[in-house]
Amino acid sequence: QGKIMFYCGVLYHGTDKKSAKSIIAENFKPSEGDNHWLGNGIYFFEDDVHAYHWILEKYVKNKNILPHKLRKSVFKDNKILCACIEIDKNRIFDLDKLKYYIIYVSSYREVMSEIDDEGKPVPDGAFINLLFDDMGFGEDYDIVKYTFHFPKRQLNNGREMRSANIVPPQTQICVKNYDIIKDVKLHYINNIDKKYNELSILFPHIYPPLSKR
Repeated sequence: QGKIMFYCGVLYHGTDKKSAKSIIAENFKPSEGDNHWLGNGIYFFEDDVHAYHWILEKYVKNKNILPHKLRKSVFKDNKILCACIEIDKNRIFDLDKLKYYIIYVSSYREVMSEIDDEGKPVPDGAFINLLFDDMGFGEDYDIVKYTFHFPKRQLNNGREMRSANIVPPQTQICVKNYDIIKDVKLHYINNIDKKYNELSILFPHIYPPLSKR
């Protein structure tokens, strides 16, 4: 019998202050609906700076303000949580790896060939829900993992970067089996400021600089 390889990591989740207290006291409530990129589940980032950025994006959208009007005080009403996860790596449906990407695309094409829906594409979140809810993937996998990249044309105020490698990666993890989430606690944002400031200098169009007020 081969040695079991474990994925062990600290992951990050952005939310509002009230929800953070509820999550620590009770537990997470999963995001549900076909519009979520990786389907139903509890979402985390591998890097805390992306949870930080997610909070800022949500604040801009909900408050209908311009990005350059953002203030660091946003974080008085919003928090970042961290949690530990340790599972067998074979139970990660890792779309960054070719093996699982092929499984995903092959399954998609097979299912779509049997559906007469006027050729309309099915959103990724809806199809992942189908895989886990109706096709048994939930028996074999606890997590869906994928690294998203900003389109290059968004990186430099509309001017496309020449290097294909200069693309900020954003790894998201959608947990399907909630029992694997352990040790949920607050993560202090002061540790993230430096990283965010570095990104805002490199990519101000994506990561707007913050006022200290």
